[in-house]
Amino acid sequence: SWIAKPLEWAGQWSYSLYLVHMLGIALVASLGFTSLRPFPRWGIEISIILGFAYLFFLLVELPSHWLSRRAAAWVQARLSKA
Repeated sequence: SWIAKPLEWAGQWSYSLYLVHMLGIALVASLGFTSLRPFPRWGIEISIILGFAYLFFLLVELPSHWLSRRAAAWVQARLSKA
């Protein structure tokens, strides 16, 4: 369905969001956005946190998944020859 694709895409990097959201909040605070009114600050926080999580997914989590699949295939190939 039309909603399943975006939800599946977001679900792929949702664990990265869990891992780095506190770092994103600290980044927002260090950039000085704490002096803004709550609603604009919230929008900026959410945008930075989501962007930071997606970047973490692309740079750390996705390559780790690729490497683990390659390692598993390598081990499986070695075990099947034995």
